[in-house]
Amino acid sequence: LCCDIRICAEHATFGLPELYGFGDWLAGRIEAKSAVQATRVPQLQVMGAGVAPLNHISLLEPPAFKQRLACLSREYATIIIDGPAVNVAPESVLYAAQVDRIFLVVHAGITRAQVVATALDRLSAGGGEPVDLILNRRTFPIPPWIYRRL
Repeated sequence: LCCDIRICAEHATFGLPELYGFGDWLAGRIEAKSAVQATRVPQLQVMGAGVAPLNHISLLEPPAFKQRLACLSREYATIIIDGPAVNVAPESVLYAAQVDRIFLVVHAGITRAQVVATALDRLSAGGGEPVDLILNRRTFPIPPWIYRRL
């Protein structure tokens, strides 16, 4: 689910048309199946951002959003919510409190430790724990052939 209604690149990443999406489903304008699109990757389907309703934050409050996720989980074995940056938008804290597992993606060499600490504090205060960190775009300064010899 592309749950970052401000910026969503899932449709472009997978070469899909930008049709209905999460915002439309959240507003109740369409059923989830109408917003989900198949990708070229086997067993992977995505839901783009769509058009956000004006009251989208209130629609993410528990327990309403958790019930919507429960309905989705009857159709899909694994649901990944791609939310906005935790320190920028309140939605991510709302999502985090209602899911089974949280991953915080950190851009290696770019994201400062204080930014990560603030994000972790916000998630914890909102009831989203535990949090697993993913270090994204890590570079390997040592050539691969040296790693193979170790």
